Amino acid sequence: MSFWAQNVLYYLFCSDDCFKKMLTKTRIIIGLELAIALFILLGNPFPFPLLALVFMAIISWLVTRKKINEIGLNFRSGFLRTVSIAFLISIAYVLLEELVSKQLLEFFNLKVDLESFDKLEGDLPNTLLTIGFSWIVISTLEEVVYRTYLIGRFEDLFGSGIWSTILAIIIPAVVFGMGHLYQGVGGVIQETFYAILIGVIFVRSKKHFWMVYLIHGFANTWFLLLEYFGISF
Repeated sequence: MSFWAQNVLYYLFCSDDCFKKMLTKTRIIIGLELAIALFILLGNPFPFPLLALVFMAIISWLVTRKKINEIGLNFRSGFLRTVSIAFLISIAYVLLEELVSKQLLEFFNLKVDLESFDKLEGDLPNTLLTIGFSWIVISTLEEVVYRTYLIGRFEDLFGSGIWSTILAIIIPAVVFGMGHLYQGVGGVIQETFYAILIGVIFVRSKKHFWMVYLIHGFANTWFLLLEYFGISF
């Protein structure tokens, strides 16, 4: 029997545990997968890179036979508690952003450029539409891609250990920040900090997707409402 035939049979009849272990430990494959993912996000060759990455994530999860609870998409008990915690964290983050990080960035002449949102001031219909779009599309896609998929896959690449986890949080966070270049250098720094914070919460909550999704959605809502009312700290 040829080498390739043996490998095909191994893939077909290997148990879930050995199959998953074999693929997650194949770091060359994971490295190539992540290189393509980062190229899509940074090179932006597609009109909707996040949608492309969601498709790629689904393929990756199916191939590696990961279960819903392993990637954090399962619903957990204590949903009201999760909503309450996410609500409070989002308020704390917005206050930190408005009262501390923006002022600190401006001190170093690194202004966050949010002019693209100025048109929302006093425009209730567009503000509500933007909030809805943020919850349904932006928060969902960004949390699936940057936290659920990339952090998990970088952990597969680097292995276990505290430094592996730190790298798995920081690399996607930097890429997330680079996706906000339209907000200027200050916006990139601020959003990278946010992504590190949310990444830590994701890992510490045992990869609770719904927790970080709610934090993201609430935080965007508060920001957009501040723009609507023309409130600036």
